[in-house]
Amino acid sequence: MDKLSNLSPEMRRELALSVDSKLSDELAEVQAKIRAIEEKRRDLETLQQSTGDLERSLDALANRKANLDKQKLQSEIRAVQTLIYINREELARRFVASPSVLPHVTDAQLAISGMAYTGYSQGQPRLDRVTYALVPMKAENGAWRGCPAVLQFFGAGFAPTCKIEVEGGGGMNFVNKWSGHYLEICVGSQEFAPLHYLKKRFRVVNPWIHKASEWVEFSWEYNRDELKAKIEAIYEAAVRNLDNGKPQEAYNSLSAILGVIPASGLGEFCDVAAMRAAEQRALSEMQHLPG
Repeated sequence: MDKLSNLSPEMRRELALSVDSKLSDELAEVQAKIRAIEEKRRDLETLQQSTGDLERSLDALANRKANLDKQKLQSEIRAVQTLIYINREELARRFVASPSVLPHVTDAQLAISGMAYTGYSQGQPRLDRVTYALVPMKAENGAWRGCPAVLQFFGAGFAPTCKIEVEGGGGMNFVNKWSGHYLEICVGSQEFAPLHYLKKRFRVVNPWIHKASEWVEFSWEYNRDELKAKIEAIYEAAVRNLDNGKPQEAYNSLSAILGVIPASGLGEFCDVAAMRAAEQRALSEMQHLPG
């Protein structure tokens, strides 16, 4: 036994095999099982790594697909918007002006076109505010608005064929931009253009069902002192034009400021009588111009 204990493990194993041949077969079988277990362990590690790689690839593909879907939707929206802008006159005639020939559209198509119905579009319209704004000639997404200033109507329940009425008579039937809660009408951008609408009251009418909003007075913020100073400066320039033999320029300027003074409430603060006298003088001199 002392001699056996001094032998190497390899020698002891060979000695044991020479003593019992069955042990050799059992050892070979155990070693084969160990190798099979080791191979399965390596296969499992490879499978786990492959599964992680696959999950990362699937996540990347899902993100890519989401981006592609978004890009495709944006492209389709741009294509539809371009078609609408190119054919806006035909759309205005068929879609806005004539409800009897409204094309069949879905809510999504309405949203893409920038138009949308509201819960009030078949009922009572509501007008909250009417004001004036300078706007770029190019509107959203490069659409051609075609005017430098607009009257803006804010509220809800505006039908596609609604019209604007002015208290005391008159109206505006052509709406340049429409949605269920916003209307836009092109107007002039002259220096005193907004003042011509002061003290005027408007309402929105849904003609299909003969329902109208309450009357709402036009509102526009301005500084009375600055406006008075501007009117006086224009008056002085008009007088100089009269003295320099330019009655047409003087008449145009005087007519403009005399038209806005009553609505602005500045009549008692300006020398209206002198301005009217200058206007009459300009008109008289214009009549004596050659040709």
